[in-house]
Amino acid sequence: MEIKIRLGRVEDLPVLRQILQSPGENVCPQLVFSSSKDLELADRLSSPRGRFFVLEVDTRLAGFAQLEQKDGRLWELCRLYVIPGCRGQGLGSRLLEKCRQILGQEGLLVVSVEKDNHRGLHFYLNHGFSYKDAAQNSNFFLLERNFRKLVET
Repeated sequence: MEIKIRLGRVEDLPVLRQILQSPGENVCPQLVFSSSKDLELADRLSSPRGRFFVLEVDTRLAGFAQLEQKDGRLWELCRLYVIPGCRGQGLGSRLLEKCRQILGQEGLLVVSVEKDNHRGLHFYLNHGFSYKDAAQNSNFFLLERNFRKLVET
């Protein structure tokens, strides 16, 4: 199995659209595709304040991660997704590691996870994230992980 993580390209849009609209997956319900949404996603692929990575397994798109710089060393992981047939193989961890590399030696990474997304919560907590906030009227938990340069003593 050949695994590659690279920056997303406009040519990836048709496959990304298929992944995002997979029946029963509810990956990104706010993205109902139209030509304007394609342009919005294309903008995200080339945003100077963010990164959009795609995961290829044997040359087929199998997932993606979207990272956006909010302020200085604060970054938001907007999306991380691996298709069902490729889950449980450490591919989500590889995507998360690629995002962490963008932060450099220091950075704060936040992610919003739906409260009933037990798989997602388990994934992030196992990768060192902790609860930051859970608004009472919200369906999401805000998790964070602070990456700091280790100081040798």
